[in-house]
Amino acid sequence: AQARAKVLLLEAVKAGGPGLAVEPPLLLYSGPERGAALTPEALAFCPFLQCNRASTKE
Repeated sequence: AQARAKVLLLEAVKAGGPGLAVEPPLLLYSGPERGAALTPEALAFCPFLQCNRASTKE
């Protein structure tokens, strides 16, 4: 069973007017275990995640 999301990513534009776009979930890791690989979608969204992940390996 999949758990519900615990973190929300929100983007707002000052004086942007009305409107709401709900996009599909962005999964960061390929599995629930510690040390799971980052998903291609996460790296496409923010390539800097790969640098951060490499520096925190145990």
